[in-house]
Amino acid sequence: MVSKSTIITTVHDRLDFLEESLLSTVGKAPIIVVSDMIDAYPVVSRVAPEARYLHIPRCLLGKARNEAAKLVDTPYFIIVDDDDHLIELPSESFLDDDPKLGVVHGNYMKFGFENARMCGYNGHINYEMLMRGNLLFQSSLIRKTAWQSVEGWWEDCALAEDWNFWARIAKMGWTFKHENKDIIHYRLHESSGWITSMKNPPKHQEGIARLLDHARNWSPKNV
Repeated sequence: MVSKSTIITTVHDRLDFLEESLLSTVGKAPIIVVSDMIDAYPVVSRVAPEARYLHIPRCLLGKARNEAAKLVDTPYFIIVDDDDHLIELPSESFLDDDPKLGVVHGNYMKFGFENARMCGYNGHINYEMLMRGNLLFQSSLIRKTAWQSVEGWWEDCALAEDWNFWARIAKMGWTFKHENKDIIHYRLHESSGWITSMKNPPKHQEGIARLLDHARNWSPKNV
């Protein structure tokens, strides 16, 4: 069966983990690899030669993801970071059957600094709930038209880009579906963005306040 999804692998500075990550995605769906720092082409060309590759140095993650998403020619896509392993794609059939459904999310397994199975929130998710806390993991299956409706990730966001993104998806009226299966192995290590940010609590809280303030004040440009 031809996949209706594309895998976007985002690369920052962990070439030592990238090969494992790519091997977990090869054969599951078309792949686009985008790097916002180091040139990952030597690894990509060897491990996933059919993948499309973008190198956009010195940009924030939201910009890199958006540039890759523009190239997606399938109805759905999923983000997989360069240090994570994709276990299984969320089921496309949920998105096929419900045109108002914007995102399918599942469970994930932490490994590295911490080992634990994390079950995704399986209740109703709306904008108000997401303004109180992030209930979704970044590696969720996203309808491309939902991404387009919110003009993609906020490109000036340096922390928890996904939290801001999910809040605006909900603000536009898209719904969310939890699928009770393991989607991703999420690696925690010394340079993981969230762990690094939490080492400076005042700056961490400032970043959260900023991303929520942006979501609160955001409205689509074409409305």
